[in-house]
Amino acid sequence: MASLAASYIVHTSLVSTDDLLLVTFGQPRTGNTTYAQSVDQNVSNAYRVVHSHDPIPHLPGKGHHGYWHHKSEVFYNENMGGWVICEEDEGEKCSGSVKSASNFYDHLHYFDKDILGLGYSNCQNSTGSS
Repeated sequence: MASLAASYIVHTSLVSTDDLLLVTFGQPRTGNTTYAQSVDQNVSNAYRVVHSHDPIPHLPGKGHHGYWHHKSEVFYNENMGGWVICEEDEGEKCSGSVKSASNFYDHLHYFDKDILGLGYSNCQNSTGSS
């Protein structure tokens, strides 16, 4: 949804691409190669954060019905202590290098935060502040 919204915002000139920052976490493949190239060209500050063995960024399967990722992937290792930015679409250095991306825990935990728990708590921590 975020990459589609960012593309729409830039396309309709609601915000200039220089003033837009797109950051997603565990984003699945969103469109085909034409869509990915369009995001690459029009949304200059786009980052897809991927946590190690998160399976969702691998869905739908690579090339399935033409689905493809736009760049740039920010790939974090298992404990999210180290990262690398891969500028190419569908790069093999980042999540493409993980042969067994089947740990759904990684999809629900980014930067030591329980994403599902944050959603259920209305994004408030234990002290009640956001």
